Amino acid sequence: MSETQVATSGSSTLLTGEGYRESLRDGRTVFYKGKRIEDVTTHPLTRQGIDFTSRLYDLQFEDETRDILTYEDANGDRWMTAWMLPQSQEDLDRKRRDGEFRAWESFGSLNARNPDFIPWTAMNYLAFHNRHKEWSPEYADNMLAGVEDFRKRSVHLASASTQLQGTRSRSGKAAGDGKAAGERTGVMRVVSEDSGGVYVSGARTVGTVAAQANEMLLFALTTPETLREEEGIVFTVPVATKGLSLVCREAVVAAAADDPTRPMARVGEEVDTVVMLDEVYIPNERIWSRSRNSCDGALYSVGSGGEAWALLMRMAVRADFFMALGQLLVDTLGTSKNVIVRDTVGQLIEYGRIIRGGVEAAQAAARRTESDLLLMPDALTCHAFRTYALERYPYISQKLQELAGQGMVIRFSEEDFDSPEYGAKLEEYLAYDHVSARDKNLLMNVLWDQTASAVAGRVSAFENLNGLPAFAHRATLYNNFDRSEQIARVRSLIGFGT
Repeated sequence: MSETQVATSGSSTLLTGEGYRESLRDGRTVFYKGKRIEDVTTHPLTRQGIDFTSRLYDLQFEDETRDILTYEDANGDRWMTAWMLPQSQEDLDRKRRDGEFRAWESFGSLNARNPDFIPWTAMNYLAFHNRHKEWSPEYADNMLAGVEDFRKRSVHLASASTQLQGTRSRSGKAAGDGKAAGERTGVMRVVSEDSGGVYVSGARTVGTVAAQANEMLLFALTTPETLREEEGIVFTVPVATKGLSLVCREAVVAAAADDPTRPMARVGEEVDTVVMLDEVYIPNERIWSRSRNSCDGALYSVGSGGEAWALLMRMAVRADFFMALGQLLVDTLGTSKNVIVRDTVGQLIEYGRIIRGGVEAAQAAARRTESDLLLMPDALTCHAFRTYALERYPYISQKLQELAGQGMVIRFSEEDFDSPEYGAKLEEYLAYDHVSARDKNLLMNVLWDQTASAVAGRVSAFENLNGLPAFAHRATLYNNFDRSEQIARVRSLIGFGT
């Protein structure tokens, strides 16, 4: 890469926006609506999201944001904060500022898979490195080397861990010998191997932002007994690898990035994909584990709270965005004296403060991981607060809409306001004494995009389904929260069983 694409300091290398963009011009195989995307940096589906992420890479070098998006190690070298392995509360403070800044830049985290998120997924494995050493001793140290390599190269990492919905894509309940009846051609699995590595076929989803990332971390996240031996594998792979292809879902962002009435469009798509593998060769050094035990979703959901904390942090930022948007609506429409309106804004404030309390409580209860390699926020605290955040989210979105009234439905384009036939009348009829018609229209467009558009629908579904629905979080609490002390005290207080 040229000097305009990377910036070096000592032994560290930070990608610039152009460096990130250039790294994606690698011949990767990406399909959209039956056609191959020749260049993801210019295609309408992927370009705006890449432009947004490029800007975040460039902000690493700005004075105001350098110490948020990067950190300086003991040698004076700078690295992406996203790849910092937290060892102290100060490190977690840095990670939180980094994640919250990125979430705010994407209008309350419409872009959920910023370059800071999947590093937390990779750290799940480091949190239990000691167990992986027992389960898969030949490969376990590769995860340490892999994370260090990603840190040095400022890698934008994506992941996919879910089985497709389809008979031949489901693992099902394996028999005692690890085998099950029927061909499972859609399940990601090792199909052959040699002394240098393995060949993998099958599929994974939901490969969010994979088309816009450099590398992928692929694995199954399930109960180990549902997998055959050949299906229990964790590995990393460059997106531009022979035999690996991505099939993109339909676009949900309709507005152009330069539309001044739709500012959220500049975040672009974080494209979800199906990851298809056709005898993809994975060298041994890229394999992190070949044990079904390494695919135990319950292990990571309880013992490593970083990913859950990042999800909760993102929802806290979105709640603050909703609160501010609601107050702007009230101030614009002049409805602040209405007691129902004041109660509604109070509910928006309450929602955000409760989620923020969860973020802070989980950090305060952080503990060393079982491997002693990391300090991670408390996972069960995150599960409890995320349950509240998810179940309250549709209600809060509705209350925000109610603050706007019919104005959210009656919205206009720049062309309407510029029309010589009726533009001046729109300016006159829709304006308030203290707010122009265009500013009011802008506010209503943002509200629509946040709560009622195709983008809003995708964000809501993604939060509820890909990050696990509320009942799954409650099941985790039921199965893992230690309430023995409280039970013993109640038994003693009421004389139960004596």
